[in-house]
Amino acid sequence: MSGAEPRQRSRYARVLVQVQATTAPLVDSDADTLVVGVFEGEDSAHAGLQALLESREAKRSHGALALTHEGARRWLLAGLGARDQFDAERARVSAAKALKRAGELGARSLCWELPAGTGEAVAGAIVEGTILASYRFDRYKEPPKDESER
Repeated sequence: MSGAEPRQRSRYARVLVQVQATTAPLVDSDADTLVVGVFEGEDSAHAGLQALLESREAKRSHGALALTHEGARRWLLAGLGARDQFDAERARVSAAKALKRAGELGARSLCWELPAGTGEAVAGAIVEGTILASYRFDRYKEPPKDESER
């Protein structure tokens, strides 16, 4: 046989990340997981999430996450810390943590509500943090034996 053997294709299908921006209300999204950030000293405009804050199940400190459900949807409340300390880097970290938790819960799609009063830099950082956290280098790894782990 002459020439090199063709490379075997991965058993995994490539999953492309799709990013969309919209001005539509969060509840109009068809995502199965919705993420809302809340700053220290502020309340959430969403009643179910505000109830989590009032019951102290959820915290407003940076990096804190709380989960609730409304029908078939998951709602994650992401603590963002102090508003005056919130910048693009903290937005990236918050987005990465939210994506990791959503993945643990089996989320297939995620939608963030941009925190009020934040600008383009924060919006871009949320997208960057989400994409960076979703990256997996598995080219040389064996596929999992259990179908549910794929």
